[in-house]
Amino acid sequence: MAARQLPALLIAFGVLVAAPPGHAADDPVVSGKKVSEWVADLKSGNTGKAIAAAEKLGAAGEKAKDALPALIAALGGKDDYLAYTVRNQLGKFGPDGAAALVEAAKTKDDKVSPAAVRVLRKEFPEASEKAGFGSIKQEIEGMKKLDATAELKGTSWLLTGASSATGGMTSSGEWESGASVVSLSFTDAGAEWTSLALFLPKAGKGTYTADAKQTPARVELKAGDAVYKGIYMVWKEQGREHAKGLVYMRLEVAGAGEDYPAKFVDGLKFTKGSKNVSLSFTRVK
Repeated sequence: MAARQLPALLIAFGVLVAAPPGHAADDPVVSGKKVSEWVADLKSGNTGKAIAAAEKLGAAGEKAKDALPALIAALGGKDDYLAYTVRNQLGKFGPDGAAALVEAAKTKDDKVSPAAVRVLRKEFPEASEKAGFGSIKQEIEGMKKLDATAELKGTSWLLTGASSATGGMTSSGEWESGASVVSLSFTDAGAEWTSLALFLPKAGKGTYTADAKQTPARVELKAGDAVYKGIYMVWKEQGREHAKGLVYMRLEVAGAGEDYPAKFVDGLKFTKGSKNVSLSFTRVK
């Protein structure tokens, strides 16, 4: 054998030894475990192990792209904590993550598909828009053009927070939930809601009257046999740069059959025994 051929053969042999088929190149090690091992933890049913796996796989990003099917499946699972963690990790997978989410969004799985769309719209706006799902970025730009009108007719709102004397809820708002989510809409005389936490948690319809000339403005909402009276104010954000131009509404509603609140509650300091609920919204349409 010619001496000059030996280095080339040794190099070729070294390549074969270093990366035989089905070895590390196909199942890379991240944070001390193979990707397949992290995927097994993800599917284990143990919330602690699964969340740790999702975080490690997310940190590895595109190197762990083979874990994408398992991660996306977890979006539609029964474990809400795991689904939340996975949503926050999928944006780290680059083009492979975007492509996998587009495919998942197009499926007929009524649990995985909506969750995939939500992640896609937030984390991969360009891919989402190209696939026809729009994007939060795109819709927020449209939201900033909306008027801060106290006339409620023809407006739609996203619930971003709620509080009462007995409990409180803070949602993730327009940045997390997506601008297309509508919690409360007003037509000529009707109102429709999907869920108004601490107030009307189940979807429904009703009628309303509003008087924007009062200070503060007043609204009366009839839902079934119950009548709720509330005060509200609408304004356009001027200070915070990331939210500048968005239209907000604060609505405080008294208990069924009670009179209008005298004034807005100071922060979260409700009077003991109060039945009032304070709701915060962002205008989306």
